[in-house]
Amino acid sequence: MGIGGALVHPLIISAFDASLVAGSTTEYFMGIPLSFLNYSSSVIPIIFASWISCKIEKKLDALLPATIKTFVTPLICLMLVVPLVFIVVGPEATWLSQLLANGYQTIYGFAPVLAGAIMGAIWQVCVIFGLHWGLVPIIFNNLTVLGHDTLAPLLLPAVIGQTGAVFGVFLRTRDAKLKMLSGSAITAGMFGITEPAVYGVTLPYRRPFFFGCIAGSIGGAVIGYYQSAIYSIGLSNIFTFTQMIPPTGIDNTVWGAIIGTLLAFSIATILTWMFGLPAITDQPPGRQNQ
Repeated sequence: MGIGGALVHPLIISAFDASLVAGSTTEYFMGIPLSFLNYSSSVIPIIFASWISCKIEKKLDALLPATIKTFVTPLICLMLVVPLVFIVVGPEATWLSQLLANGYQTIYGFAPVLAGAIMGAIWQVCVIFGLHWGLVPIIFNNLTVLGHDTLAPLLLPAVIGQTGAVFGVFLRTRDAKLKMLSGSAITAGMFGITEPAVYGVTLPYRRPFFFGCIAGSIGGAVIGYYQSAIYSIGLSNIFTFTQMIPPTGIDNTVWGAIIGTLLAFSIATILTWMFGLPAITDQPPGRQNQ
């Protein structure tokens, strides 16, 4: 918990926000440049940090006297692991994010449908690893330079696809707790907050998460075909459609985005409802242990 708290400390979040500003200065730790990420929306860095901490803790417990290891071991683990995450995970994730961003721009240049399919499929995976922050500057740059952006619409089916997968779970399960959790996650997902859906429902059951990604890929391909764009910044959610209306009025780019998003939601819901859950979750809570 201490390591996780250090990764999402307000000062770290502030340093990340400052790093997004053009011309920002580079921070150093013992002469090593640091790359900051918003670790509050990712899970892989803290898993990596916990695994390293566990290895160090075992070594320290074997070396330190029993009288001091209770309070010295956690302190040393924090002092070693937290800087290690910033030094290793941050730069590696930044490099992968930039590679992903350059790949998107290249693919969209000659095949918007393929770019839409790829981004719709991998967006939620990128969020889990914290790699999605490399794509955010592209959205801001496109809006600033071009006045519109074609990347953000491709992400909408990925968000709504996971929401559809949770809706499929909600319709299928007879477990009261899972139904309540998935029901609340649906509302949050519609407004662009997919963490409750992904970490609470679809990822733990695996198949709903993959069905959501598949549906997001199909919906993203449709939106890529229509080359839909946004004209203002905002979180990808059901209100994004209003951001897609061009100055000339509603056209095929808007209708294409609506079709692609509804398609992603429907496919994810149907696949999850039919194949997404183990049989045990279909039983009433009182019969699951029989």
